[in-house]
Amino acid sequence: MVTPRPAQSRLARSDWITAALEVIATKGIDGISVEALAAHLGVTKGSFYWHFKTRGDLVAGALGEWAIRQTQE
Repeated sequence: MVTPRPAQSRLARSDWITAALEVIATKGIDGISVEALAAHLGVTKGSFYWHFKTRGDLVAGALGEWAIRQTQE
């Protein structure tokens, strides 16, 4: 599923986006759950809301990052 982050490192917006991209690749957009990602990343949902206002913002960020990566390739 989602690659765990190293222990005791500070979680960044990019960590959430990377985790969301991994879920999209395996389960599709509907597979993205804030609660499940938070649990897997070992953080609270508060961490999510520090970086994003809504789940939709995370999805938009992930799809934007995917577009950038695909364009660069």
